[in-house]
Amino acid sequence: MKREVEITIFGSKYTLEGNKEYIERLADYVEQRIKEGLKNSPEVSSLKVVVTTLLSMADELFTLKERMMKERRGSEFTEEKVNGLIRLIDEKIEQLRHFSS
Repeated sequence: MKREVEITIFGSKYTLEGNKEYIERLADYVEQRIKEGLKNSPEVSSLKVVVTTLLSMADELFTLKERMMKERRGSEFTEEKVNGLIRLIDEKIEQLRHFSS
């Protein structure tokens, strides 16, 4: 069920519309990643940590999307090969039928 959900990330409140549990999980993940960035680079400005965190998350997303596309192309290739083998088997069965008739 979609409804307004108020979350807080890095001290700022945001109101979003959507599934409460899902949005809260996303917010917790983002908050955690920002905190990790701050812990790893305490001397860097918070804005730079947030931007760096976002770039890191975007990199993860792009990498996963690319991997999915490669897997999809791989499974399409495999399906194409399997279909080709099935056609070949069907042709051989048909030849055997004609031969034995």
